[in-house]
Amino acid sequence: MRSMDEEMAHLKDGSTALEQMSVDALLTRWPQATTLFLRYRMACVGCSFSAFDTLAEALHIYAIPRHVFLNELQQLIASSLE
Repeated sequence: MRSMDEEMAHLKDGSTALEQMSVDALLTRWPQATTLFLRYRMACVGCSFSAFDTLAEALHIYAIPRHVFLNELQQLIASSLE
């Protein structure tokens, strides 16, 4: 597991890395992100395809602007590290 400093550095530079994670891996790593998916009415939480779909694919499927969602996701993750 990464230290808090490493995690924060990853968040600042890791938009692409987050986008390439499977939705399942992302929600397993940061379960607090569930609320964000639900707020955007994404059915990814509990979906059997979440292990195969990347975050980028899910954002495309739901026509959610990637920069908006990623910004909120990064803020949510960062606040959980404090």
